[in-house]
Amino acid sequence: MPLPAGKPAAADLVAADRRSHPRMRVSGTAIVRPADHPKDPGIMVALEDISEGGISFCAPAQIRNGTRISLEMQPRDASAWSVRLEAEIRWVASNLQTGQSRCGCAWTRPMTSAELKKFC
Repeated sequence: MPLPAGKPAAADLVAADRRSHPRMRVSGTAIVRPADHPKDPGIMVALEDISEGGISFCAPAQIRNGTRISLEMQPRDASAWSVRLEAEIRWVASNLQTGQSRCGCAWTRPMTSAELKKFC
């Protein structure tokens, strides 16, 4: 029996979840603020994973899908300056009981392998 129009088949969902870049676990925190409000104090988020194509994190608030954000992150070398990178929220999984949201983002400019190594 065919699926109703507009509903992808399970095989299509699996194929759609394939990433262009391998993800790597990362720990630490970052400050997230709207990209168009650089002086906003932002919110502290817990980093989950990172790749040349994007990043995911847990936030203590809901962030809307499609929002352009600026992430201020500290490289593994604590003596290095923090880095600000821009991304767009691509998906959000919110827990209404805790108010926490897990967000997946795509960098507005893909990271190079050398840039990525600073955080892994």
